[in-house]
Amino acid sequence: MTRIKTTKHLVFTALCIALGLLLPSVFHMFGTGTQFLPMHLPVLLCGFLCGGPWGTVCGLLTPLLSSLLTQMPPLFPTAPAMMLELCAYGALTGIFYRKLRLNVYVSLLLAMIGGRIVSGLANALFMGLANAPYGFQMFLTASFVTALPGILIQIIVIPLLVLEQKGLPMDTQYIRAFFDQRAARWDETCHHDPNRISAIAALAQVHPGDRVLDIACGTGVFIPQLLRYEPASVLGIDFSAEMIRYAKEKLSDSRVRLEAVDLFDLKETGFDIATIYSAYPHFPDKEALVETLFSLLRPGGRFLIAHSESRHTINSRHHQGAQAVSVPLRPVREEAAVWESRFTLDILADTESFYLISGTRKDG
Repeated sequence: MTRIKTTKHLVFTALCIALGLLLPSVFHMFGTGTQFLPMHLPVLLCGFLCGGPWGTVCGLLTPLLSSLLTQMPPLFPTAPAMMLELCAYGALTGIFYRKLRLNVYVSLLLAMIGGRIVSGLANALFMGLANAPYGFQMFLTASFVTALPGILIQIIVIPLLVLEQKGLPMDTQYIRAFFDQRAARWDETCHHDPNRISAIAALAQVHPGDRVLDIACGTGVFIPQLLRYEPASVLGIDFSAEMIRYAKEKLSDSRVRLEAVDLFDLKETGFDIATIYSAYPHFPDKEALVETLFSLLRPGGRFLIAHSESRHTINSRHHQGAQAVSVPLRPVREEAAVWESRFTLDILADTESFYLISGTRKDG
């Protein structure tokens, strides 16, 4: 994890803890704290956006600090049970959404169910130690009946906040469907200047015998240019199975292998070159992209991000028809900053004809 990413997660987790202390106080002023579950919201959000470890910390500290500072919840037996419950929410959302890459709604529902199971077991344990009554009927009433307004709010609000923060108003299922539906006419509607593509391929610096990874290859428009430099192999991957199907119809070279796979699920490593042509805006989590390419490339391996149009042209087009599946390109020096922790950059271009970022993997 990069220093920038760690700092962002630390700050965001601290913010979530602060919200977890503030919101319950506000809701309890109106006597609605147990119905609306205000402490759950920031913990769930932390798990989704920062990952399981950060969500776990947020889930543990928020009820503990709230108990110590405001006596809500009581320090014993309620606070320990809430700490375990919220810890489960924060951990499970991170696991389901960021590790297993499940749909945001599926991840949320599974985490909510898992957290409530932990809540029931923890309350049974600590209430028993305190000789306080607690049974299955109390568990159902507190976790599902009384809390129904809070559950509904979480189902509505959390996905909206998560997807907005990621820069995408839709989830991965939508993104895949978006490109699947357009694959048949992709080559008719997307035009690329052949001279510019040729120039970009030269900048990739492919050498004879190289293993090349072409990421988000679509219908394979960039692969013939890469083959001119006699690589040993080119693996083209794309999120969309339909894009790959049409790419296979066009490309028959024995050196080319095409797979419908999410980049973040790819297991092969040791590539000499990785290229992302005309697809960079469709990766909202740039830090995850950097870490993934670093792991897939050999030491000293090279990456190239390229567009054969200007940043303004690309952003304008995506705003009109692909806003739901793209993040606007920033000025190239801002965009390149996230790559500098793992790569030595050698080309940055942000002109009327090209948008380029390239460099080699740092070995240290």
